[in-house]
Amino acid sequence: LLFLTKNAGSAKDYKTIFNPPKKTEINEKDKEELRVIYVGLTRARKIMVVAVPTGCRDIWKEKLNL
Repeated sequence: LLFLTKNAGSAKDYKTIFNPPKKTEINEKDKEELRVIYVGLTRARKIMVVAVPTGCRDIWKEKLNL
């Protein structure tokens, strides 16, 4: 079970992290946040349940190809 909040650990929303402004690179805190999510998503053996806020559902559906 993976709970994801509206904001990442750096207080940015995930939409901003996934689509940074073209001249801006992802900073180290945001990279670490994405690494933690990656580990959580890839370690499940049988069932993966991801809980996200209602307003963020489209962002995660797109990112997870659902």
